[in-house]
Amino acid sequence: MNKMTGLILMVLGAVSLIIGFIIYYSPSENSAGDDSKVIQHAMDVAVSDGVLTNNEKDTLRRLAVERKVDAEFVIDTAQRRINESKYKAETAVIDHSKKNGDDFEKYIVKKLNKKYFTIKEWAGDKFVNGTFAQTTLNPDLIIEFSNKEIKQTFAIECKWRKELFKDGLEIAENPQLERYRTYEANSGNKVFLAIGLGNEGSSPNRLFIVPLSYISNNFLNIKFLAKFEKQDLGKNLFYDFENGSLR
Repeated sequence: MNKMTGLILMVLGAVSLIIGFIIYYSPSENSAGDDSKVIQHAMDVAVSDGVLTNNEKDTLRRLAVERKVDAEFVIDTAQRRINESKYKAETAVIDHSKKNGDDFEKYIVKKLNKKYFTIKEWAGDKFVNGTFAQTTLNPDLIIEFSNKEIKQTFAIECKWRKELFKDGLEIAENPQLERYRTYEANSGNKVFLAIGLGNEGSSPNRLFIVPLSYISNNFLNIKFLAKFEKQDLGKNLFYDFENGSLR
């Protein structure tokens, strides 16, 4: 074998290696194996600290939906791996979704002028072994409006969302909405959903105040929400006791 022949064989070998590399890493018609590896890696990362946060659940759900895999099965599997692990979580995790939700409640409370509004109840979500206060199932805030001889009580359920999904927002589970409707019917207190959108819970970019009676399902299109948008976020909330509207 002369030098020229050896050089040609080396070049052919290099070309074959490059082609093989391209074929191996190129998308194929059946990419189920690759999808499985991606989801498995995401699960490994999510469970590595022994805590499955809402943000990690959202990531797993998005990956599963993109790859047409049962999202709830993936999340349940990740949670089961954590539950079966003999190691306790090594880190304290801040649940940013809950923090933003709590901050948004405070944001709404700050927009209620103390001269006219009194917070009668501010629901918490503490529980242990499935035991919780009955008021936990009520809307977040029970408010009494008072102006001279006028007194009216109403409720506000606070929801904050980071961004739109398919031109709308999923604002609650249907069973939650049914509980709020039951509360409204039994108490006689009108229920409003205060919905914050964008930025952070403590300072949303947009604010919508929607009467529960106008809500027929748990997904609200942005065109529908725009009808109830508060235009000036710098102003406090105003309650019109004559027609029972909050804006």
